Amino acid sequence: MPDGSTTLKPFDFALVREQLKELLQTIEEQLKREVPKKIAEFGPGLPLCILVPFRLARQTFDAIVYLCANKVGEEPLPRPEFALVVPSLNRSILDSVMGLVFLLEDLPDRWMCFLKAGWREMKLESGRLEKDFGDLATVKEWLENQRPLIEAGPSILGLSASEAEAPETLPKWPHPGGMKRRAKGAVRTFLQRLDDLFYIDLSQQAHVSYLGVMKTGQHLLQIEEGDSEERRERLKGYASDQVFTAITLMLVLCSVLDERFQLGRGSQIRIPWSVVGEYWEPAKLLQEIRYAEPLFPASGTATKIVAPAAPLGDAKGSQ
Repeated sequence: MPDGSTTLKPFDFALVREQLKELLQTIEEQLKREVPKKIAEFGPGLPLCILVPFRLARQTFDAIVYLCANKVGEEPLPRPEFALVVPSLNRSILDSVMGLVFLLEDLPDRWMCFLKAGWREMKLESGRLEKDFGDLATVKEWLENQRPLIEAGPSILGLSASEAEAPETLPKWPHPGGMKRRAKGAVRTFLQRLDDLFYIDLSQQAHVSYLGVMKTGQHLLQIEEGDSEERRERLKGYASDQVFTAITLMLVLCSVLDERFQLGRGSQIRIPWSVVGEYWEPAKLLQEIRYAEPLFPASGTATKIVAPAAPLGDAKGSQ
């Protein structure tokens, strides 16, 4: 959301800290133990590509809470202006949210697209590194480690000879704007709302566009002018909004995974979401948007597809 401290009243993170900790831990355990069984037909690579973004988002969330904290036990507080780097971190969480929503909308098609786009990146990256830095020992070692995976890719993924020879002709995995355009129905609407509410604003600040400079620059210029109570209060408001954004995005992520894989965590998610919504209007609004209609089919099960001979990343496919 645009900067300007939309926080309505003081918020004590302790109100939801333990609930969030338990929720995130529970979801992660279910992603490790239960979800792989529900999507076994896609091979072991897919559960990993769902678990890793969740874990990364969880670590990013913890970093945000620390950087924006008013107190951290007996430890020295982070500098208040550290909150100004948080939009980039929140955008990272949002990337995970939007990417997983898009992937899970149509697993059979999107998973194969994801794998092919991944092989495309590996092939092109190795070519660039070999051309520009191939004489470096560390690069040589990396290229040798990647070679079996790259060579196995075409047969594993069923690529044509022309695709294997010209990887740049394969589609890239879309960025969030492309995901929004390619999605359908409720998923498309939801991605559009995430874009409107968060992605545009966070990207402006992360990319240091004109508006991004305006939104963060006011705080940096005030820092140069010296310490003041007004400056600290404005930074506190900015930090609070960033923490609220992070909490809301993590709850969105949990709700998406809960619905898609029927994890049974609905009430556990909505309780802290409602608490945060009492303090921060965007959280309340997004909760209403999120639960207005289901994102995925009621069955929540994967459609059977003709899977690759082996998951990308398993060099055995080349033997």
